[in-house]
Amino acid sequence: MIPVILSGGVGSRLWPLSREKMPKQFCPLFGDSLFQKTLQRFSQSDMALVVSSEKQKVLVEKELQAFSKGDKVRAFYEPVGRNTAPAVALACYFAQVEGKTDEVLGVFPSDHWIDKADIFQNALRLAEHCALKGQIVTLGIDPQYPATGFGYIECEDETFLEESQLKAVKVKGFHEKPNKDTAEEYLKKGVFKWNSGMFVFQAKTMIEAFEEFMPEMWSSIEKIDKDFG
Repeated sequence: MIPVILSGGVGSRLWPLSREKMPKQFCPLFGDSLFQKTLQRFSQSDMALVVSSEKQKVLVEKELQAFSKGDKVRAFYEPVGRNTAPAVALACYFAQVEGKTDEVLGVFPSDHWIDKADIFQNALRLAEHCALKGQIVTLGIDPQYPATGFGYIECEDETFLEESQLKAVKVKGFHEKPNKDTAEEYLKKGVFKWNSGMFVFQAKTMIEAFEEFMPEMWSSIEKIDKDFG
């Protein structure tokens, strides 16, 4: 799996510790920054991609210099942030240019704290196996309380694949951050997960989805010079 680390956020929800010039993913909250811990989480990968903004270039380069395998990381800097889809499309385009469209990409935010590494790795293996069957996978988290700060994934009952006591099920729908009453209803129904913002897929599968559902954006991405200069 090729990890794609997204780091364009300004970290406004952790203000005032997190500022525009020092978003939370770069703050040394746990000794190392969350960005550094994300890099370390995928240190066994042969290569990794980072998609960030030009405003964060100095911060990203500093983190890569501190990372023992920073030479295996390719960083891209967007002149303007356009949220998740174009960032993912850029990574897919890189895979296409490199002849790696059969490779599985995993998209991960740079500001997550994950303390159960073994469960996380099991979930990634299951996600990768589903991706190799042509699926686009999103990782859900069992909700612990009626959170209003998370989006929610509504799941089907039928199991698609099961491994290591973890289940992959079909997604019925995505729901934006709810109010408290709606979040409480989600918990009662038992088929909703917190949306982690992590995705796993073969590059060619996502490219096909972009071509079908966001053709104008994908056409723009394909106009980028193949040397990414």
